[in-house]
Amino acid sequence: MTQPISLNLSADTLYVNKPPLKAAQHALGAIKANPGDAEAEQLAAQQLESLFIYQLLKELRKTIPKSELFDGGHAQEMYEDMLDERLADYIAQKSSIGVAQQILQELAATGVKKQADLTDSTPVEVS
Repeated sequence: MTQPISLNLSADTLYVNKPPLKAAQHALGAIKANPGDAEAEQLAAQQLESLFIYQLLKELRKTIPKSELFDGGHAQEMYEDMLDERLADYIAQKSSIGVAQQILQELAATGVKKQADLTDSTPVEVS
């Protein structure tokens, strides 16, 4: 699959020319490079939400019956792919479905749990 050209719809759009999977991988790499960075976590959560929505839109589009009368061929497939990509980014930016918030809550809970494990100095008895 070739990399589609995306349109920058707003100044808030990040990783404009990357497909959703590459953008999500890049955002996760930013978390690994800067653990505990709230901005990197927010970006990664948003990119993962965008990837989820993109996959959802692709699968939903497959359920629409194709008509030979209005079949646009390869050009239509490319357009629909780009449309799904931009639509997924837009929906994720507007926090419409809440996947990013759930991811951030899990990251926060995991971070708190790790901090508690590090500061817990209760001796453990080994039998």
